[in-house]
Amino acid sequence: MSIDHMFYNVEPALRLAIVKHEIKPEHIWKLDSQAKEQAKTKSYEIEENAQSSGVQSAVQVIFATGEYMRKLENITYKHDWDATLRYHFEFHSIRLAEMRMGDYSGWAVFNCNLGGQYLDGHLKPSTAAKSTSTSCNSQTCFAFQSGKCASPCAQG
Repeated sequence: MSIDHMFYNVEPALRLAIVKHEIKPEHIWKLDSQAKEQAKTKSYEIEENAQSSGVQSAVQVIFATGEYMRKLENITYKHDWDATLRYHFEFHSIRLAEMRMGDYSGWAVFNCNLGGQYLDGHLKPSTAAKSTSTSCNSQTCFAFQSGKCASPCAQG
């Protein structure tokens, strides 16, 4: 579904500003179709439950993205940059889709399937030299299971 179709009541210039990430905070009121017909200075009453759930969602996102940044830093330390970026872009796309559905909890959880797909076999040379095959033997190889790794597995 196109943005024009989804947000038919938002002026084209405003949609463009949003897509280009150039919307000014003081213009957010323009997104409310009822506010266009009323004075710009109208104050909105927020129900206590709605405010509470909004704060809880914000706290959840802040905590979870902090956890994700720590995990991403660890991934970057151990894996080559291209593999890290591929993991991050895919992970980010999945999280955005979840957030559109109202679920903000996935940021703090490492995605093992994506890790197997994008990170396995892409250790930095200095990290790969320190790695032992015994640590790999106790782990599930998601790349192998998904058919992306040759048999027999080079990592054991």
